[in-house]
Amino acid sequence: LFTLDLAQLLAVTMDYSGATTEFLRYLQQTPTQLGYVQSRMAQFTGKEEARSAAIEVVRSAQKHSNELNLHRLLGWLILEGKKFDDAFDVYKRIDKLANAQGVEMYSFAERAYKEGAYAVAAKAYKEAINVPLAAQRLPYAKYGYALAMKELSVLADTSLAAQTTGAVPESQSRYATAIDYFRRVIAEYPNTEFAARSYSQIGTIQFEKYFDLDGALVSFASVEKFPLPMNTVLHDVSIKIGEVLTAKGDTSNAAARYRKVIASSNATPDQQDEATYRLSEIEYFSGNFKEAIKLLGNISANIKADYTNDALLLLSFLQENTLTAEAPLKEFARADFFARQKKYTEAITSFQKVVEQNPQALFVDEGLMKIASLQTKATLYHEALATYERLLNQFKESSIALDKAQFSIAELYDYRLKDKANAIAAYERLLADYAQSLLIDQARKRIRELRGDSL
Repeated sequence: LFTLDLAQLLAVTMDYSGATTEFLRYLQQTPTQLGYVQSRMAQFTGKEEARSAAIEVVRSAQKHSNELNLHRLLGWLILEGKKFDDAFDVYKRIDKLANAQGVEMYSFAERAYKEGAYAVAAKAYKEAINVPLAAQRLPYAKYGYALAMKELSVLADTSLAAQTTGAVPESQSRYATAIDYFRRVIAEYPNTEFAARSYSQIGTIQFEKYFDLDGALVSFASVEKFPLPMNTVLHDVSIKIGEVLTAKGDTSNAAARYRKVIASSNATPDQQDEATYRLSEIEYFSGNFKEAIKLLGNISANIKADYTNDALLLLSFLQENTLTAEAPLKEFARADFFARQKKYTEAITSFQKVVEQNPQALFVDEGLMKIASLQTKATLYHEALATYERLLNQFKESSIALDKAQFSIAELYDYRLKDKANAIAAYERLLADYAQSLLIDQARKRIRELRGDSL
């Protein structure tokens, strides 16, 4: 108790090295209290200088002892600072000392994946697989490795999309490795939950990254062949099939998919809400705005769900515009439907027509944002710049999207047109004109990068 009191006192006086030394003395006396020691040290390890001091003390102690607890404490301290690369070797050593047969590496991989450190996660999954991990744990690690490779492909794709001038090259090769590993999981563990989930992941890549609608439907159909309870993604896949069918223009069968999920007694509330949102989109595309509003009103406000913000935005948009411009709103929704099907030319033309014919409608600024976004996707960069500038000039006192428009202008100059001077000027205009924008930090960071300043 005296040791703990002394450690606490030293921590309060910001002698973090001394506090850590006392905690190590306590841990040596009571090796089973590692978790308790971590909880006490967590009171100061949120500070970088405190964490660095603690790490130095633990590393010094390791020179005189190969005690497993010291390695576990060091690994925990490094992870507190999100230094996953540094933690890899520590957990590799822990796994060996504990004779854990890859279990420690697998747990570390799971932590790294959840924290978005996908490269380290992939490396750790691979290490665990190669130990080799016990047979009953191997499918978890192999599926985790495939997921990590997918996320690395997403990051590479996003980076290239931002940096590429002109059309973004076909991304299929960047996802080939992930798809290959998912297919390996299917081959090694057929008729299991891991195979069903792997088919689902492949279908999602085909739909969201390649826009291969027929290929995605084939993959998703493979999932539906798996019976419950191993088919834990059945309703998620049914929703995805609805999205693919919507993109194909088959809204009738898409709606049937969504209704089936909504009516299912074993679908989760989140799945039912997402299906309800997707069904409301179909009603919106079809011009059935009252039904769309009714459906959106039934969705629970789960702020953690990916679709919630979109659902709230659509509800607000419909409530605002159905009162003043319901007839032209149907043309607006039709243009949105073209955009969902990636028919960019038709969508741009339709949006431009409805905006020009209804200059007083409340949806005009939203329409201009959509036009500019579609023009960017169609590589019509100068036209997109002109559309964003029109929005800024025409709605400088009323639109809530002004900061997004200004940021989009900066990104066009930055990543598409490779015009550094105009990009910096556009980012600076965002800082000057929209100081309360949530995009301020991103703009500042990019200005420093373009100027070559130290970050």
